[in-house]
Amino acid sequence: MSVSLPRLRGIREQQGMTRSQLAKAAGYSKRTIYRAESRTQTVSERTAAELATVLGVTIEDIMGRKIKSPLTQIQRLKKSLLNYKGCPIWI
Repeated sequence: MSVSLPRLRGIREQQGMTRSQLAKAAGYSKRTIYRAESRTQTVSERTAAELATVLGVTIEDIMGRKIKSPLTQIQRLKKSLLNYKGCPIWI
C-alpha cells in the first residue's frame, strides 16, 4: 500500500536535516525525498517506516494522522459489551 507523507518536510526541518542528509541516512535519493515531501509521489509503508525511524518519529507522525490501535478498539468493544441492552456483561 502506498501512503502520503504530508508532515515529512516539517519534521525533517525540525530535526535540522537537509533532504540530502535524510536521503543518505535512509538510503534513498534526494529526488525521492523531494517527491514525497511535495506529495507528487506516494511511498510504500516500508519506506515510510524507514524514514520515520531515521527521523526518530512514528509513521503516524509523518502521515499526519493517528491510527487507532487494536487495543483501543478492543477496549471500546468491551465497554459496549458491558452495557449491552442495559445489562452488564462480565468479561
